[in-house]
Amino acid sequence: NGSVFCWGNNSDYEFGNGTNIQSLVPTIAMNSTSFSSPTILSLSAGNKHACAIDGNNKLYCWGANDSGQLGIGNTASQNAPTEIDTTNVGVSNNFRKVSTSWSHTCAIHDNNKLYCWGNNNYGFLGIGNEVVQTSPVEVAFTSIGFTNQIKDVDVGISGTCAIDMNNKGFCWGDNTWGELGIGFMGNYYNLPQQIEDMPPEYARFKTLKAAHGRHTCGIGTNGKTYCWVFNTAGQLGNGTSIMISSHPMDLEVNVTNVQ
Repeated sequence: NGSVFCWGNNSDYEFGNGTNIQSLVPTIAMNSTSFSSPTILSLSAGNKHACAIDGNNKLYCWGANDSGQLGIGNTASQNAPTEIDTTNVGVSNNFRKVSTSWSHTCAIHDNNKLYCWGNNNYGFLGIGNEVVQTSPVEVAFTSIGFTNQIKDVDVGISGTCAIDMNNKGFCWGDNTWGELGIGFMGNYYNLPQQIEDMPPEYARFKTLKAAHGRHTCGIGTNGKTYCWVFNTAGQLGNGTSIMISSHPMDLEVNVTNVQ
């Protein structure tokens, strides 16, 4: 019915219901009057904050806001859903997908452009610098010769990944261990980096899941699954003993989704 349920820790108002009381079982997270529509189309829970898009495509965030991850123009935490502030980028609050992680957030606007805000360590926001942003800022795809027309995004602990309308995969942020899938380890990148072209199929993705630990996975348009970075516990799932891979490795299985 479009209602949102949450459970677990609520010390930073992660439920958005006005209290900080935790719950051991699923509980209604917030009243439908918190939004412009009673139906929720997209929801993403980060470390201590969450965001949701309602039936009118309005984006709201709540919870901890120490790095500006709520996108409301300041760093004040919110105990109830609060509409994000898009005035600095000159667009309406109309979004179709949102993704959150530890302390930064990204969302795809109805115009298909990708905007990010919050913590910008290691260039997590993809805007060409490492300055914290408390309101949405457009990701700088044009700085690398691509248009900012994005079909999917996923925010991880160490960076962000996105897929454009041509199914090209991009990642940016920390690349200490090869998290970005660009073929080598080291440094960080504050602008989008195209995932390494090996055979042509490696560069084309229909789904990407950014590193929430130290490995990243994606599904190619060929239906194959690719993963990269740490393989210390077999995270890459390809049956090899290679401990670290900085480029996509074929799992040799066909799947329809990755989480």
